Amino acid sequence: MAHILKIWDMNEGDDGVTREIKRRIWWTCFIIDTWGSGGIGLSRQFGWRLKMPQVPMDEAVFAEMRPGDPDIDNATWKPGLWGHMVRLVEIYGQIQDFLRHLAESVDWDEDVINDTVRDLDTQMADFELNIGPAVVFSPENLARYLAHGLGSVFVAFHLGYHHYYTLLFYVYLDSRRPPTANGKAYARRCKHHAKTICEVLRASRVNPGAEALYNIVGHVTIVSSSVLLHTYLFGEADELPHSRSCLESNLETLVQLRACWANIDLMVS
Repeated sequence: MAHILKIWDMNEGDDGVTREIKRRIWWTCFIIDTWGSGGIGLSRQFGWRLKMPQVPMDEAVFAEMRPGDPDIDNATWKPGLWGHMVRLVEIYGQIQDFLRHLAESVDWDEDVINDTVRDLDTQMADFELNIGPAVVFSPENLARYLAHGLGSVFVAFHLGYHHYYTLLFYVYLDSRRPPTANGKAYARRCKHHAKTICEVLRASRVNPGAEALYNIVGHVTIVSSSVLLHTYLFGEADELPHSRSCLESNLETLVQLRACWANIDLMVS
């Protein structure tokens, strides 16, 4: 329907609020299409094109706009969390394609794998550098976003960010694979991001206004838990207590989600 309506087109008579709503609908479809269609192997309907709408603006600025207001001028405009998510999901699409290629390949070329992971890691690092320290996950930043009514959006952003990193380094958990220069470091970083997902989920449970109760959180929690379980079974002795604590915390999230989504049981099994 978004394609049929050409919702990316901005009409001259649209005020600023209408234009931003159109952008947000378009990019929401884009993100869902990358997660949903790409995740089950269907062709994506919202690929990148030469003419794309501007990414969503800063949420606090948008909240202050009123019907009839003009569009935000370039000097005032800045991206918000959803705008950052759009740029992040572009990298995720590449990670998704990379993992699908591995799953469908009989023989793995280790040099190609390492080059691809290094390139995607560089893109993720550049992305984090560009968004700045104010968006990094921390209790202080979460409190600031909660104060503006954006706790759940902040949590959603970081669940995606750390999930993508977990997926990128996931193959390096297998100690049976040929050793590589960065293999052990990538495995440690995979564990780090899986633990961070646990911390984000815990924060979402204990902070009113930061809830994360949508279905895909179940998938993210399961992937995080699989890394934590691997650490618990094959990690070093000093890693065991924390990995067990994180597994118990993730279980609390799954129990909470189970009350909302019946398919959580299928994800676990």
